[in-house]
Amino acid sequence: MYTTTAACSFSFLPPSSSRTQRTLAATVLFAAGAIVGWPFSLLLAVPFVFEELFLYGGDIVPESSLSDWVRTRWKRLFGSGAVAALVFVPVFLIDTFAYGQLTLTPWNLIKYNIFSSSSGRGPTLYGSEPWYFYLVNLALNFNILLPLALLSLPGLYITYQYDNQRLGSMRGPVGQTSSPYTLLAARLAPFYLWIMVLTTQAHKEERFMYPAYPLLCFNAATTLYLARGWMETAYVKATNSQYRASQTYLFRLFTLATILIASLLSVSRILALYKYYHAPLDVVYHFQYDELTHLLNTTHLLPVPDKTKTTHTTKYDNEIDVDMALVRQFGLKICWGAEWYRFPGSYLVPTGVEPLLVESGFDGMLPRPFPPVVSVAGKSKGLSTPSNGLFGETSRVLGRTTRVTPTGFNDLNRAEEGQAADPAQCDYLVHLRLPGSQKSAALPTGQWDDVACFPFLDASRSNVLTRVLWAPGAAWQRGNTFGEYCLLKERSKAIARETKQWSRKVET
Repeated sequence: MYTTTAACSFSFLPPSSSRTQRTLAATVLFAAGAIVGWPFSLLLAVPFVFEELFLYGGDIVPESSLSDWVRTRWKRLFGSGAVAALVFVPVFLIDTFAYGQLTLTPWNLIKYNIFSSSSGRGPTLYGSEPWYFYLVNLALNFNILLPLALLSLPGLYITYQYDNQRLGSMRGPVGQTSSPYTLLAARLAPFYLWIMVLTTQAHKEERFMYPAYPLLCFNAATTLYLARGWMETAYVKATNSQYRASQTYLFRLFTLATILIASLLSVSRILALYKYYHAPLDVVYHFQYDELTHLLNTTHLLPVPDKTKTTHTTKYDNEIDVDMALVRQFGLKICWGAEWYRFPGSYLVPTGVEPLLVESGFDGMLPRPFPPVVSVAGKSKGLSTPSNGLFGETSRVLGRTTRVTPTGFNDLNRAEEGQAADPAQCDYLVHLRLPGSQKSAALPTGQWDDVACFPFLDASRSNVLTRVLWAPGAAWQRGNTFGEYCLLKERSKAIARETKQWSRKVET
């Protein structure tokens, strides 16, 4: 998304023989997004390449100079492409060094996603969605901006037919220069190309639309500008007065109203996501700052708070600091079952607490923790040792984790033996309860008590409008049904843990 934005800041300038920096910068930035980021994002550069090779842009080209012009343009683009290809060099070297073998990551992505379907592999193993998935998703994220973006090319045609001078006139004779409408169409095309190609793919994900987000906004802004032009033309015809058209606030109010409506709907959507689906983060926050503090207090390990400590402005700054060295001796394990796909990441699980994924009926491949490796000093302590690879002993310093080839994974999205932990190991469990729904997973064997529960929207049993947007007031929430997203603890283990004598002196 960022390289797309940066590339378009150059490519949106009209091409001309004097703008060599435009071609080089746009080509390098598009290539960087594809090589360093996601190789399929290069699709967004296709209209730019077409424009660079075949459209006059800012040049006026007599027929006698056409062959020289074509030669110059093609030479310039392919020269820029050669420079952009140099981005492969550091990527190849870093990946090869990190993995300990010859590796070209962009090619691996292309090979698996495009050329592996015949062998039963490929992205469709990870789910498929209907053709309208992206339209619905973009409507949720961009509300009225999506129809505006989709209307940009039809709007350009309407303007060409009925308000031809809106974008200005051609700079030279017909056939020797480009129409401003052709140039603008080339800038509107990438978004259409992106959404059409991705819609044809069975496997769809929201993140696949990220590279085109800036282009959606550009297309929507273009439609808004063109629609304002239609209003001005209609107003002048109705009043027969250019002066009155220049004095009215009608057109500015139209632009302002569109921006305000889009902004309010976006804020409402953001608040809906926060209010309705924040519980997975609330649970891990409560676990670290409330439950662990309670556990240390119950076991008489909690230090006396420093009353001289300065009070901060947020509740997060005023929380009691939990000594993870003391927590580590408990050997706590917090588990996710059916909620594994909402696991917020190990970064949000306190150090010294082991996160585990337990059996939930899911028949696909589950994530696994990174395998432990040797320390920089090379002391193994029984842990797995990474391969020396191509760079010998230097792997002791860098690439110590990336060179370990983990086991228990496959490229067919099949469940592997041992991927799910034994629920009997769990001290805490994250569990979603949806009353009256068949989606609630069964609890593992044991006596589980609620530690804390937070509201979580049951989308399937809520009104479409009220679940998509948030508005203040109880009346709005009557259309929603909520479940409970809970942190549970196993009773017998908790009693044993809280009654045992623990040491304040532990190894760090």
